[in-house]
Amino acid sequence: ATRFGGRYVSPRVTPLRNQALEVLALENAAEGCVRETFAALVATYQAEHASDPEVRRAMRGIARDETRHSALAFRVARWAEPRLSAEARERVRRARQASVESLLAELDCPVAPELLDVAGAPPPAIARSMAQALARTLWA
Repeated sequence: ATRFGGRYVSPRVTPLRNQALEVLALENAAEGCVRETFAALVATYQAEHASDPEVRRAMRGIARDETRHSALAFRVARWAEPRLSAEARERVRRARQASVESLLAELDCPVAPELLDVAGAPPPAIARSMAQALARTLWA
């Protein structure tokens, strides 16, 4: 980021209080199973398409991390969701679907040409196709 005029901002981590299993499952479905999985796919795409070799190298590492995060989210879902009531599982399913719909809506935004080239970001049509494939296979 510094190389391209940005600056590092430390993440702010808020300690979690004891949460109900359903709250954990809802967050995991939306952020873990949907967002982390899509991020892993996009990072993998960028690792192959970025014109800048340093960005490609960085994206390979990010893709590995995001893929691990996604895999963990699906393991958490397999563990947590069977422990929920049928009503709670339906709320989790709806949260996952809402996250997919929100993600698809975001993909209609134009992408700066520099991000397409230097960072290898997928053009909107490709990003949408990637997300739709995940929606048909993993998020259904």
